[in-house]
Amino acid sequence: DKNKFYNGFLDYFVVGNNFDTNTPFNHKVEWAGIKDISINGSSLFISLTEEIKKNCYNTSLFKAEIDFKFMSFEKIYGSDECFYLNKEIKAFRYFNGYQTGGRIVNVRNKIYLTIGDYNTWDKVQTLSSSAGKILELDLKDKSTKFISMGHRNAQGLHYIERYNVLISTEHGPKGGDEINLINLDKDYINNFGWPISSYGYHYDVVPINSYTKKYAPLNKSHKEFGFVEPLKFFENAIGISEIIQNYFDENNSIFVSSLKAKTIFEIELDKYLNFIQIKHKINVGERIRDIIFDKENNCYLIYAESTPKLISMCLN
Repeated sequence: DKNKFYNGFLDYFVVGNNFDTNTPFNHKVEWAGIKDISINGSSLFISLTEEIKKNCYNTSLFKAEIDFKFMSFEKIYGSDECFYLNKEIKAFRYFNGYQTGGRIVNVRNKIYLTIGDYNTWDKVQTLSSSAGKILELDLKDKSTKFISMGHRNAQGLHYIERYNVLISTEHGPKGGDEINLINLDKDYINNFGWPISSYGYHYDVVPINSYTKKYAPLNKSHKEFGFVEPLKFFENAIGISEIIQNYFDENNSIFVSSLKAKTIFEIELDKYLNFIQIKHKINVGERIRDIIFDKENNCYLIYAESTPKLISMCLN
């Protein structure tokens, strides 16, 4: 109840659902499970890291009609491609619940879903794999296609209607968090370069060997290797998370939330959506996982996960 929330009282109730008895993920895997939720009309969409078979995972999308008594979810997107849990590769172990993506954006009759690289560097730059991609799902004909590739772990996604673009954020490795611009008017797949190009560096535990040099050299330039340069990158990791327009400002500016930095960055853009400057830093003091805008009350609602708690940021 938003009215109660803005008056300082968090009122909630439990809704029954078929995930209670048929949960398609392993609760023991850290950071697996439900990744994002989104409401479109009378439907609720949930993305999650699904265990397809034992120790075999991928990012799936489920849908239910909103019913406060019981919500029955059905899978509307999934892949049989396996990303294995803790399997050793030549350079590093496979994912452990991390780098799975799962951010959802609704744009009219389409859904955009981010899929992490699952630490499978050799699959990100190939279209035969969903690793490191952003997927477009048409809700009418159920068709799917990749609209961008070369992502490590896109944790923020927002649609800017007047430009018909998606703006995304993704975690770099050791530094190199990125903000990227995806033009939906283009008929080609945007490629942002990971793991060939990145402004971050490998973690100290990653061995630099022939496998690493072949699949993940982390070249600092994107453009020189035929990739799209990020709109903005952070040399030192901020733990970048959700991104959203600044609806308080008539000019082009965006709010970028963060986990490690526990800060919301207000970033000013020009009329062509080029980066100008970090205009303000709002220190929240909490790891910020999500931020949405409540147009009815002219407020942002922020999910802070350190405590955890909900925070409102309103323009009176």
